[in-house]
Amino acid sequence: MVRFVEPGVVPAADTVYTVSWRETSDRKRVKLVLAVPKVVTETINSVDYTKVLYKDFVNVEFNFDKRSTLQERENLAGMIANSLASSVTVIDDTVTGLESIW
Repeated sequence: MVRFVEPGVVPAADTVYTVSWRETSDRKRVKLVLAVPKVVTETINSVDYTKVLYKDFVNVEFNFDKRSTLQERENLAGMIANSLASSVTVIDDTVTGLESIW
């Protein structure tokens, strides 16, 4: 597992991108996790405190058969990446607008 960290003002406010990889007898799995905190500053008795209000998470998991080719894996990753474009409104409205898909 590899972690990429963008430091926040306090450790709890770090943005963290984790990449992990696992192999079984017939599958290869790659998992991507992005954790992004919402940080606010509260002032109490004229003293500023940094507080993590909440965190948003994105999980992406690829689960490939070991027999898949590089081209097949590239195609699948590309399809997922392309589906997240704002022009793909049914996906964009569901992910960013939090609307029911149907």
